[in-house]
Amino acid sequence: MFIAALSILPILAPQAKPANAPQPVVWTNAKPKQWELKALVEQAKPTALGTFANTYTTRKEKAQYDRFVRITKEDWVELEMQGFENMYSYDSTTKVQAETPNLVSFTTACYSYMGGAHGLGITRTYNFGFLKGKPAQLTLMDFTGTKANRDKVLARLFNRIRKTEGTDWVEEGLVKGVNSTQAERFWVGAKGMTWEFDPYELGSYASGPFTFLLSWKDLKGLVRFDTHLKGLAR
Repeated sequence: MFIAALSILPILAPQAKPANAPQPVVWTNAKPKQWELKALVEQAKPTALGTFANTYTTRKEKAQYDRFVRITKEDWVELEMQGFENMYSYDSTTKVQAETPNLVSFTTACYSYMGGAHGLGITRTYNFGFLKGKPAQLTLMDFTGTKANRDKVLARLFNRIRKTEGTDWVEEGLVKGVNSTQAERFWVGAKGMTWEFDPYELGSYASGPFTFLLSWKDLKGLVRFDTHLKGLAR
């Protein structure tokens, strides 16, 4: 039996969307006293970039949701016979955090519970722009332009982490830097670029998740404002 948790905690909510905003995609699956599963994916405007971003993000989130549904149903074949009394849950919300003609940035906040003392929250992020004239998913270096600037951004990020209370594993020397997965778990907003760290990445579960914003002032000279960030209100 597979027992694990995949999840995400609420993230900074974007401003309310107009009445004519694209409708979100929603999936639900529930069985009384056994499980309640839901995923919602907001949609960007149906421009060339927005349509690409919507298709990619929706496909990725549907795969995560379908996997959890499959595991849940498989587990409950055995759990029902055991008289298991705790319901499985999955609650995932994907929001558009930034949207311009040159950029679409999403965050997914997902919380799941599959038994045990508590569930777990994790964050996924997706950033999109144009590369060589075509819509594509963006990496941090697409914003910095060079590896040297990327390394400087991550150094500033880790310096911020080191100064933050509760990052026990950093203080103890168990975490010595930002790994490649964490480096790409960022989203873009009007105030700057924000990195999300899940529970257990920088400290114990009790320390919780961590969110670190590097403002545009912090990033001055390290990211390009004439490409993907062009037109973003700052």
